[in-house]
Amino acid sequence: MTMILRSDLELKYYLGLHNEDLLFTKDSVLFDIIEFFVKVKKEELDSPKFSSKTLKYIFGDKLKDEDLKQKIVSYIKDLIDDGLFERTGESILITNKAIAKFYNT
Repeated sequence: MTMILRSDLELKYYLGLHNEDLLFTKDSVLFDIIEFFVKVKKEELDSPKFSSKTLKYIFGDKLKDEDLKQKIVSYIKDLIDDGLFERTGESILITNKAIAKFYNT
């Protein structure tokens, strides 16, 4: 599957500024999780699932900040409510709707 960033994204995603304090939103979390699969786990793009262990790879030392960690967890819950993630037992599935928010396939 060929993944190409959508041309209508906010500039902050192209410049890698989406994680700056004032620009950090639930879409920033979504983008980082999807980017992990696009760049690192390409073979799993047909059914991308992640767990708390995966989040440690994606966000690394940022998770040591308890406030940021709670914000990420809250955003993930919001993304589940929005239908961009789905709970599947111990893992969370990234939906096609979520991928289409940032990528053309």
